[in-house]
Amino acid sequence: MAEHNLHAGRLDDAFRWSLLAADDAVRLHAPDEQAIHLRRACDLWTQVGPVVSRTDRDRVLLLRRTSAICSSINRQDLAVDLLSQGLELLDWQQDPLLASDLLVRRSLARWRLTTPRTVVPDDALRAVELGSTDPDSPEYAIALSELAAMERWEARPGALEHANAAVDIARRTASVDALVRALSRRALATSVTDPPAALADAEEAAKLARTCGDLDGLLDATSWQFNALVELGRSAEATQTALSAYRELVEGGAGKAVHFLAFMVGWSLIEAGRWADARSVIRTALAARCVGVAGAATRLTATLLAVRSGQVAEARQHLERAHDLASDEFPGLYDCFALCGAEVLLAENEPQAALDWLQNHLPQPGHPVPETANDLLIASVQAAAEVAQNARDRGDKVGVARAASTIEQMLTDWQREPFSAAGRQTDLSIMNKALFDAEFARARGDAQAELWRSAAGACRTAGYLWGEVCAQFRFAEAALGEGYPVSAVGGTLRSAYRCASEMGAQPLRGSIVALARRSRISLVEPTPTAAPAEPTILSALTERELQILSYVAAGRSNTEIAKDLVISHKTVSVHVSNILRKTGTSSRTEAAALADRLRST
Repeated sequence: MAEHNLHAGRLDDAFRWSLLAADDAVRLHAPDEQAIHLRRACDLWTQVGPVVSRTDRDRVLLLRRTSAICSSINRQDLAVDLLSQGLELLDWQQDPLLASDLLVRRSLARWRLTTPRTVVPDDALRAVELGSTDPDSPEYAIALSELAAMERWEARPGALEHANAAVDIARRTASVDALVRALSRRALATSVTDPPAALADAEEAAKLARTCGDLDGLLDATSWQFNALVELGRSAEATQTALSAYRELVEGGAGKAVHFLAFMVGWSLIEAGRWADARSVIRTALAARCVGVAGAATRLTATLLAVRSGQVAEARQHLERAHDLASDEFPGLYDCFALCGAEVLLAENEPQAALDWLQNHLPQPGHPVPETANDLLIASVQAAAEVAQNARDRGDKVGVARAASTIEQMLTDWQREPFSAAGRQTDLSIMNKALFDAEFARARGDAQAELWRSAAGACRTAGYLWGEVCAQFRFAEAALGEGYPVSAVGGTLRSAYRCASEMGAQPLRGSIVALARRSRISLVEPTPTAAPAEPTILSALTERELQILSYVAAGRSNTEIAKDLVISHKTVSVHVSNILRKTGTSSRTEAAALADRLRST
């Protein structure tokens, strides 16, 4: 009807029908359609009669509503334009609180669009100034909240002070919207320094947002709830909490910005080894065809999964698309852009390029070092280890030394103790330190087997299966090179092989198979040899002898069998001798072949 009246020249009717269509789009959870209808209403405002259009303030409110939906579908450029129109129409002196609200919204839209990393936007400062004309207003609380968030992203002092003030004001105003925003921003400010407090704030914000149906508030609160749980070492709970909220938000009709949560969930699922779940989340997010930050975040998660699955060309395409959709300077994605770029370069066998790429993304000497930069430091030492190995293969001792010195210089330039988690020892910081130490030893060519064993255990404790499997492979590789017996390595290598196969990590799986082949380690899992239903030569074997025969058929040595079954080496030898005697076979190989033949009949 809106289109029909528009083409018929009945603009007043077209305007009314556009607003009705926008309201219907809200009920139908169709944000893209809502944006189309509201934008048409904005365009028609100056062409309709005075009874329809009413006052300039009404027009400003329509522009604000339209900008909000444009922002939710990641059209930050349109949001900025609409808010700028509203600010030009508004008398700031007569309506300072509405002006403060519009400035906050424009500041956020511009920040998401241009992502400055070093300058708090003037809009944010001006919004606080205007909001302070009524120090007990929700607008003032929200303006302080957003200023605190930007200060926190830029590691500026004052973030927590402003966040605390915002929460106090929001509680006094009894505005649920303002309190949800203020609590979420304080959770951001304390997410690293005081995770328990951040978690409490985020949980309260999420509960309030659900109470009033504030989907954007729930998205924001869940993001910081997730981060706080990760900092507290509760990564599995963090993933499940965010995954449940993501599904709730999608079903509730949240805007496309919700798929930024898919990025957080998907990345966490990949690290936890839940690749099938990660693929499901990524497919849902990619199907939404998000642009802007949410679209880039989804593509980065797809990059990570593709490169670790061995689909390097696909990973490169996802990464390039992510760069098209958002600036790699966006604080919430900066580290992920760097990490994905490095993983793709390593998969393309360009370790020096990966190391150079990461060095360009590390904090520069004299600049603050965010906690998240620890991941970049670990990735850097991994790239340096690959560079050193390539140099070692060429007999280039200078190249080996140069790779190690690069990491030593990074540590010298670091402005604080790495992997300290604000002075606390957490499962995550312990894991990161263990991985760094093991990779550094690999870069230098030092003994590293036990470092990798420790790293695997730390990853297991932290719930990072991907890191654990990689560390298990590195342990086996190093241990065999350092003279460990095969029996001390086989179980770990088989565990890594099983997990890599289940995840679909083809490059890692291939490396494990190659190492096992070189070292003559069987990766075959024992297949239980059951007592035969009809009499055969195996009928004379006891249940324990049948069990041990399955291990013999899988290529296990007596030492490995003893370790797996927690019995003595001598006991295993006795059982094997009995098996050979009772089956009339003359060797372990012959006994294994007999078991295979009878199992297949």
